[in-house]
Amino acid sequence: MIAQSTAPLHDEGLQFPVAFGHNKTDVDLQLKTLTLEDMAALFSKFREGKEGKKEGDKNGPYIIPAKFGDNYRNSDNIRTWSVATLDLDDKVFATEAMIREQLSGLVYFAHTTHRHLIKVPRVEMWRVYLPYNQPVPPSLHEKIQARLNALFPGTDDCTEKTMQFFYLPSHWPGMGHEARSFNTLGEGELLNPLTFDPAPVKGASRPDEWDGSAPGDKTPKTPGQYSDWLGKMLEGDNLHGNATAVTASMVSRGLDDATIMSVFQAWRPTLEEARDLERVQALFGGELQRLIDGARRFIAKNEPAPGKDFDDFVLSQTADAMEAEMDADKYVIARMAIFGQSTVFYGDSNMGKTLLTIHQVAQQIEDGEIDGSQVYYVNADDHGRGIVQKQRLAEKYGFKMLVPGREGFQANMLRPLLQARVKAGRGGGCVVILDTLKKFTDLMSKREGTAWGNISREFVSAGGTLAALAHTNKHKDDDGNSIYAGTADVVQDCDCAYIIELVDDDIGTRTVVFRNIKARGDVDRKRAFSYTLDVPYQEMFDSVQVIEDQVLERSRERKVFADTLAKHHDAIMHIQSLIREGVTKRRALIDRGYRNTNFSRAFITEVLDEHSGDNLLQGHRWKCSKGPKNSLLYSLLSGGSESCTTGTTEMGESRSAEEWES
Repeated sequence: MIAQSTAPLHDEGLQFPVAFGHNKTDVDLQLKTLTLEDMAALFSKFREGKEGKKEGDKNGPYIIPAKFGDNYRNSDNIRTWSVATLDLDDKVFATEAMIREQLSGLVYFAHTTHRHLIKVPRVEMWRVYLPYNQPVPPSLHEKIQARLNALFPGTDDCTEKTMQFFYLPSHWPGMGHEARSFNTLGEGELLNPLTFDPAPVKGASRPDEWDGSAPGDKTPKTPGQYSDWLGKMLEGDNLHGNATAVTASMVSRGLDDATIMSVFQAWRPTLEEARDLERVQALFGGELQRLIDGARRFIAKNEPAPGKDFDDFVLSQTADAMEAEMDADKYVIARMAIFGQSTVFYGDSNMGKTLLTIHQVAQQIEDGEIDGSQVYYVNADDHGRGIVQKQRLAEKYGFKMLVPGREGFQANMLRPLLQARVKAGRGGGCVVILDTLKKFTDLMSKREGTAWGNISREFVSAGGTLAALAHTNKHKDDDGNSIYAGTADVVQDCDCAYIIELVDDDIGTRTVVFRNIKARGDVDRKRAFSYTLDVPYQEMFDSVQVIEDQVLERSRERKVFADTLAKHHDAIMHIQSLIREGVTKRRALIDRGYRNTNFSRAFITEVLDEHSGDNLLQGHRWKCSKGPKNSLLYSLLSGGSESCTTGTTEMGESRSAEEWES
């Protein structure tokens, strides 16, 4: 039987995050949560392939039993694992009896794989899923996978890979065997990641053997109280933040210093195994006592004075007064970045992140809302001429610019400078703009993202303001919207975040919208700007305008119109050519439209219907009328152009190229 300390029997209401993909090339995941009963059904249903196909084609639907930050298949997006897995192939010679013996006492789901009993000699092949009783961070998950694999010599170690996915059950008829599955739902316990040990050393001191007692601890505790706190310590990758929260919880429960120290010492082997050794050593090298002392000071400061009751704390300030304070919020960037907060703007290259950020900050300086002498623009993503252009703006509006490699400044000096401001009590009023954030932290690393979040939070808590520019991912979401690049840690740790989307590039003018994805405070959910393209930088800077919602909507409509014509351009030309040749009946147009071309029948039908009407300005290129025997006949519109190039009138209407020439 597997050795693990007492773990609760499974809770039927537990939810397990699982990501699904259609096939091995599909990197856009569907994120779902499953119950144990859902898993029982999922792992007992087999997909069938073509009968007699040699060994079958295993490529098909797959899962990754983990919680993701977003729906893109990338190891950095994995937050926690829900399930451990065993892949018992032809090198293991596993049987159902062996699996039951080795995993006795645990809840798991087992099914045969697509090559079960196919190879000679006829070898059983199994995949086994073991749900955890709590979310497990990736680093600990890998260690548990290695321990599980050690139970079955010869096991495929692919399960220890961070980004391994697993095909759902499949079966090929006619291969001389039957697909099989079984589970132990209701017969055992969920895998406890904190105490699991398949090969315990007799007499060894292990965290799970500690009964939770400690000198001086007189506080009544419920079963599992300490293990719950240990689970909190192992969440995510922010050891310092977790330790802060756990020590505060312990102090609030009434535990004395000796008890807390004893609890943490009992956890130390587990923490050293699951976390970076240097960070754990730092925690036990004096940091833990400082956290305990800080928690006691905070609680003492916030405990009510003797004799105080609810009535003593009822709000006395009027709603009007509170609203007036809200209205008094100062903005570094009007309606988007609040003074004393950390804000991140994500946008694609050449979208205007820098231009619009500097323009809006300069506007606030010019309006007297912020002090330009306290604004530091750190330009780490520019060329020589660009630096000159930004310096002219700095001189004009009174803000200050820092450039790595000049005046002795280097990018790695930023963090010490921020921390020095905090220690000296000089964070208040200081505004730092980072262009771009990736020059100062690794956006693809959870550890770096967490470390940056801690530093930025310290600076903001001391009264400072941060505005950072960052890039979007090359992939879009299911709705076609841009998504931020990197892990979710930066967004989670900042106060406010926007993604910049292109709305329209129309005759030398670009329109973009800032779409809010996180807010703390009174900021706009969206804010749009336009600026002139292909002109000198100062002229482009001066051309920036805030766009009202009505104008923004017209720009969106123009963009959709232009995109549709561009997407359908070749098909429109083809259909126009067929109509000129005398192919006018609907069925014939569709048949001839897709035959011997790269167009599908459905696409030709879509284009034929989309551009049918009597208004060129609405994208119509032909009209439809009834013919003999209710047939549908098509004819080209008078003045219809073969070109799908569009322009825009002063009223915002789209026009064809021929109309612009007339």
